[in-house]
Amino acid sequence: MSENSSTGSTCMDEYAEFVRETCRNRGPSLMKADDGKIWGAALELVSESAEVLDVLTKASRKRGGWINAEDKGMLLDELSDVLWGVQALANALGVTLEEVAEYNTLKLKARLEEARTLGDFI
Repeated sequence: MSENSSTGSTCMDEYAEFVRETCRNRGPSLMKADDGKIWGAALELVSESAEVLDVLTKASRKRGGWINAEDKGMLLDELSDVLWGVQALANALGVTLEEVAEYNTLKLKARLEEARTLGDFI
């Protein structure tokens, strides 16, 4: 899977374009027209995230939470759909996943520093 790690940016750029072409959900009907892509992407992301939880819920119900190889395969499948939803939302917001990761890193570093200052944990 990681054969393209040296060309990761190109791979993610191509993926962003693929998601741009395949995201069809345009959100609720009573919204500003410009917000449709954001709504649609967010709805898709939440839906796919729920499917991750569904796999775990079934593992919990059937096997007391023990996750087997089949569950891991289904989780990978759902995780790929969650990634699609994240990319769709990033596209709708006009940002790259690299920008999202950088923003998140800065946010979490600041939160960690504040937690250390307060003697707390994240």
